[in-house]
Amino acid sequence: NVPPSLRMLGVEPQTKLNCEVLDPSQGFEVRWAIAGKSIVTQLAAKLEDGEYMAFGLSGDPRRSKMIGGDVTVAWMDHSTGKGYAEDYYLDAKSQCAGQRGSCPDSNIPLGKNDVKLLNSAIINEFTMLTYRRPLGRDDQYDTAISTNQSQAVIWAMGPINSQGEVSYHSKRINNNLLLDFGRITKW
Repeated sequence: NVPPSLRMLGVEPQTKLNCEVLDPSQGFEVRWAIAGKSIVTQLAAKLEDGEYMAFGLSGDPRRSKMIGGDVTVAWMDHSTGKGYAEDYYLDAKSQCAGQRGSCPDSNIPLGKNDVKLLNSAIINEFTMLTYRRPLGRDDQYDTAISTNQSQAVIWAMGPINSQGEVSYHSKRINNNLLLDFGRITKW
């Protein structure tokens, strides 16, 4: 599998991607570029089949906090090569149970999945999932991504359950991480 061109993803070809290493032990990286009123994000990590990687905005704009977080959960079925990217709202430190816990926005009343998967690939043992989401809020569970100030982010990795939803994470952010999504490109 060859990753798609930036032009195909709706990003100007001269745009370079930002990159931050989230977990060096599994090569977990987040890469992004602002594309008009959207952000194109790529998550890459060495994942086993049945594992997810999640990345998004903290429930607190100044520090990394899971509760209240707005994240994208991405994973790939290694047997089919099919990728998934879902918009999640983290209501509690538990699996989704009905409409409570760490749930896809589409499971919650008036919520919707505003994340669009653009590409999925496994390259040199790295699972790479590329998706687009609006910078603004599409529903009450979304947090707007700012392009003129730093925001606290959160991330996690772990198993996907039989319903295709997150189980408890096996790895997570353990310090505060603030990112300026509108920064001058830095790899």
